[in-house]
This record gives sequence, structure tokens and C-alpha cells, in this order.
Amino acid sequence: MEKAYKFGQRGLLLALLVGFQAVAEVPQTWEPIGPGGGGALYQPSFGTSDPDQLYIGCDMSELFRSQDAGKTWQVMDFRQIQGGRFCRVQFTEDPQVQYALDQSPVSGGDERVPVKTSDGGDTWVDLSADPTGGEAFHLFADPQNHQRLLISSWCDLWYSSDGGESFDHRYTHSCDSDGLHIGGVFFRSEYDFYRHQCRASDFDR
Repeated sequence: MEKAYKFGQRGLLLALLVGFQAVAEVPQTWEPIGPGGGGALYQPSFGTSDPDQLYIGCDMSELFRSQDAGKTWQVMDFRQIQGGRFCRVQFTEDPQVQYALDQSPVSGGDERVPVKTSDGGDTWVDLSADPTGGEAFHLFADPQNHQRLLISSWCDLWYSSDGGESFDHRYTHSCDSDGLHIGGVFFRSEYDFYRHQCRASDFDR
């Protein structure tokens, strides 16, 4: 017991010395190197025609934009667009035209409104033809054709071929289940619309 006690003393002394050394090496100055709003960051999105263009949203409502691949950042005007878990900016072949889901609260409630910019992200406006009534869950833009969009609510899917000026209803999923989950979208040059539905039971476990 005496040997174990002496070893414990030496171990404690060693731990204290290591601890003091770690405290002494803490940096005395700090430099911000990226975005942050006090919360989690979501949905990073890189420009298709210009990889230096980058957006990332924050659950504290900010949407950050970088035009130099993350070296510097600016916060988008919160009166036009606010970030969150669903706010992923969609780039297109036209660097001036982008889409996103604005998560600005309305009357104290959370909404997800599809918005569009036609000047490279400087200003954002709502899509007046929003078929979800502010309850969008997914928005996908064709990276090769800024006129083509897909947008979904909890259980419905719509398609636009005119940049969000109008939408055609394409699919309804059971609203009594877990909702409509979209794993991804592939746009073809043709205007045909296909879907594939699968369940967990379709896969071997």
C-alpha cells in the first residue's frame, strides 16, 4: 500500500505539472478565421461556376457569404433572408441567379419561404408563386438551367420550368406518415419527370 501511495503522489505531481504547462501554452491572442453566430452551422454550398463563392447558414439565423473561398465573410441582410437548417443556397449556370429557403420568422412562427436572387446574392426576393405557403422543406435548382426548380412541402412536390413564376404539382405522399423525404435530385436535359420510391424494407439488413 505504501508503494502504491508513493506512486499515486508522483502521478498526481506529474499531472499537475503537465496541467500547468498546458495552461502556460494557451494562446494570448485570438483571430477570427470564419463565420460563427453562437450556434451550429449548416448547409455549406459552393458556387458551380465560381468555387470561390460560398454560403453557409447558422441556426442563430445568420446566412454567411464568402466570395474568396472562405478567407473573408459577410452576413446577408436579415431583412431579406435568414439562415437555418434548411437554408441551402442553390447555384445555377447563371452566376447571378441563385435560390434558397428563407427561414425568417413570421409572427413568431418558423417559416421556410423560397427566395431568389438575380444579382449574385446582393438582394433576395420571395417567390410570389410559392405553392407551399411558407412551409417548404426542400428546394432544388437545376445547376445547368436556372429556370428549372423542384420544391416540396411535408407531403407534396412541385416543379417549375420558368424560374419560380409558376409551379405544377407533380406528386403527393401520404401526409399521415413521416413525410416526403428527398434524398437527391438529378436534372436531365429533357423535361421528363421521373421518381423512384423505396422503403427501408427494400434493402437487406
